[in-house]
Amino acid sequence: MSEQDLFKLGDYTLNSGFKSNYKIDADALSDNSWECIAYLLSLRLPPFGDVEGVPRGGLKLARAMEKYRSSVLGNFPTLICDDVYTTGGSMARQRNNRDKVIGCVWVARTITFRWVTPLLLMTPYLLSRSLM
Repeated sequence: MSEQDLFKLGDYTLNSGFKSNYKIDADALSDNSWECIAYLLSLRLPPFGDVEGVPRGGLKLARAMEKYRSSVLGNFPTLICDDVYTTGGSMARQRNNRDKVIGCVWVARTITFRWVTPLLLMTPYLLSRSLM
């Protein structure tokens, strides 16, 4: 297996359309890393039922989160997963105005919607300097 960089410097156009001088390449994370990220997120989330991943970035996290679905019968919210949160556009499109939804991301470049829980949140200083 070839080694990939998780953080890359350069000129990038993000999925959100923003320009950035660095990229967080979640494809560099191993399956074991996704399992650990899912475990850590599961400790921060309320009970949830179905799990959905935002194509393409959130699919690995969604698969890893499946094992933490509530085993108790009930009307639990659907969990939407994504890898990197920049503007929240992908999460909002996946939510599609549904009410009973919560979300999680591995890393957020900015403050998230109230219904989204990030494992890691970048500092405002880094954000202001990277999205210029």
